[in-house]
Amino acid sequence: MSKKIFSLISGIIFGTGLVISGMTNPEKVIGFLSITHNWDASLIFVMGGAIIVTAPFFYLLRNKNKSLLGLDINLPQKKELNKKLFIGAFLFGVG
Repeated sequence: MSKKIFSLISGIIFGTGLVISGMTNPEKVIGFLSITHNWDASLIFVMGGAIIVTAPFFYLLRNKNKSLLGLDINLPQKKELNKKLFIGAFLFGVG
């Protein structure tokens, strides 16, 4: 049950951050993606702020097997790059 509550709280915080930063406004996102016409770089600052906040935690907790809530951390073990990965990344980028 605590996992679901923690996920809900995390989602609310994330959504609130998106609303406060204006990233729920489609015009703002399109302005960032359109580099040839009226480019809006504000999304870089939102992403940069998120990276600055989370990077130290990823560094400090990189070798842990359990989360702060005591839940198992299951990260993918595959490290190789293959054809399926590139095709999937390409299709995601095109979308």
